[in-house]
Amino acid sequence: MGAAEIDIPGPVRDHVACFRDGLGLAWLRDLPAIVAECRQRWSVALQAPCTYPSLSYVAPGVRSDGSPVVLKVGFLYDELAAEMP
Repeated sequence: MGAAEIDIPGPVRDHVACFRDGLGLAWLRDLPAIVAECRQRWSVALQAPCTYPSLSYVAPGVRSDGSPVVLKVGFLYDELAAEMP
């Protein structure tokens, strides 16, 4: 996958696309750039994303030092915002 290409699982795309009057579509449009920025910032090689229905892009990966990580980029909605510190 190139820096601007990611595989967005169908269940994630479907759940987010119908959410909040187009905000989900905007998030889906911006998601490849967000993931590319995260990959570069934290030197992460990502594996295939999780495919369960969700409002988040979730993918396991490995940092350049070999440590395992999970990248989660969530679609921001009221309930998710309440979970953030």
